[in-house]
Amino acid sequence: MAGRPLVTAVPFELRIASSVRDAPAWRREPYRVFFPLGAALAWAGVLHWLLFALGVTDEYRSIFHSMA
Repeated sequence: MAGRPLVTAVPFELRIASSVRDAPAWRREPYRVFFPLGAALAWAGVLHWLLFALGVTDEYRSIFHSMA
């Protein structure tokens, strides 16, 4: 068995519906939009606490409470 591949490639055709194939990228792969949005919102919720803890800002503003 030396020299022979263990798995052979089987050619196949992947069929995708035209409604999915022709859709914009953000509809076919929504994680490309939601993952960066989630990261940005997480930073928006945490950043004011970090700035306050590091002494960059002198006071905690309650307006940021609604963003967290």
